[in-house]
Amino acid sequence: MSTMKWIFGAALVTVSAGAFAGETAGTYMTFIRSVTESQLPDGNRARVMHYYHAGTSDKADSPFAGRTSECVGRMVVSSAGKVVAGTGFCFAQDAAGNGGSWTWKVTEAGTQKCPHVCGTFKWAESFGNTKAVTASGAWRQTHASAAGGVGTYTLTYTP
Repeated sequence: MSTMKWIFGAALVTVSAGAFAGETAGTYMTFIRSVTESQLPDGNRARVMHYYHAGTSDKADSPFAGRTSECVGRMVVSSAGKVVAGTGFCFAQDAAGNGGSWTWKVTEAGTQKCPHVCGTFKWAESFGNTKAVTASGAWRQTHASAAGGVGTYTLTYTP
């Protein structure tokens, strides 16, 4: 009988954890603070950017709702100006000091499916009221300029 209780308890915990998972969507904006560029041996350029990230969320319990981020990223850009690769790290915090960090990665750029730049991101660690958060999603840049960019994202998360 104790084996049956354990199986039922494990199933209940699994169902309960899944019941709290959410999905959200939003928009984001980036504001570039500084950019440095260096030539790579293959003719591409490495671009290191320090920037701010702000966004919206359609769910109040999203780890990104009400938080801005300070970020650093590295993009590899071809001599023709096409993004070849990119990764970065951001530190998010709200006005009360809750937040965490997240990473991003370019997965596609300059294609029919993704005319600008697209990628994935993942919540890495948390503090304050986001301590137990897990989250990952996808982003799509829809506009870029020398001052920053604008785009959309989708996110699956457990608050």
